[in-house]
Amino acid sequence: MKNNRIKTTILVTAISLSSIILSGAQTSEKEAAGAQKIREMTKNLLEQKDVFKEAERKVGFWQSTDDNEMFYNIYRVSLENILGEKFTDDQETLKNEDPWNLDAGVSANWSYTIDDKNERFLLRHKQMIFEDTLANQKRSKDEIYQLAASMLKDLGNSEMNNFDIDVRELRRTVMLENGQIEDYAIAYKVFVHRKIGDVLVRGSRIVFSYLLDGRLLKILMKWPHIENGSVSLQKTCTNDEIIERTARSIEKNDMINGKDFTAEVGYNIDEGKLKMGIILTALVPGPNDSFFGKEDFIEI
Repeated sequence: MKNNRIKTTILVTAISLSSIILSGAQTSEKEAAGAQKIREMTKNLLEQKDVFKEAERKVGFWQSTDDNEMFYNIYRVSLENILGEKFTDDQETLKNEDPWNLDAGVSANWSYTIDDKNERFLLRHKQMIFEDTLANQKRSKDEIYQLAASMLKDLGNSEMNNFDIDVRELRRTVMLENGQIEDYAIAYKVFVHRKIGDVLVRGSRIVFSYLLDGRLLKILMKWPHIENGSVSLQKTCTNDEIIERTARSIEKNDMINGKDFTAEVGYNIDEGKLKMGIILTALVPGPNDSFFGKEDFIEI
């Protein structure tokens, strides 16, 4: 396992007090509406069935599977076998890091880092960019799915029932000189989420980046290890308490101003132990009228 890893050496303006009060009142109403929406969403989730008992039944006595060991099956020799290139130490990266917790290497076309302490892995191509692929070379989503599934097996996982694989196009929108808007695909992103008995495990994710013709561009992995043994997933509070916890959680951060909320029962990994709770996701406001995804976990 770990011992098998190869280690290497707005201009501020005057505003009247009444305007401030009005603005504050409007914000308060919006936040209250957001919190109430989360309460209703969580209540509906909990009333569907006893989702916590169902989740506990599915995980039962946790036993390690191939996907649990996937991060620790990645090391220099395995990458050389997959990519067909020899790696040497990435001295530029290693000189500023602890060599006992990080392995970094470079080859003719690739660079990688394996961070044991944070259980993170990054592999990326050194030259290729999205624009390298011509439009007439585009592969289908099904073909990209199969490429990602094959790579998962190469990375040491032989079971495909513990994943949720989502293939999406990365698209670009530009305004042409004649004022027309052009929207086109530039790459594929494949999101691999970890599941136990169809229940999402928070904090475990792999993202594959592919050029349109199916050439691999990048792999980003965060895959914490789960310890073997009995896992206590018993609910420690009532449904009403769970509902209030979810509502209070978004009041503490900018999720209160978000949209497209989702709520589902899921697991979190805390120091190798599985814990159960509610996973909240939302699109929250970003710069230039944009939105980005945010997630919160409410332990129960």
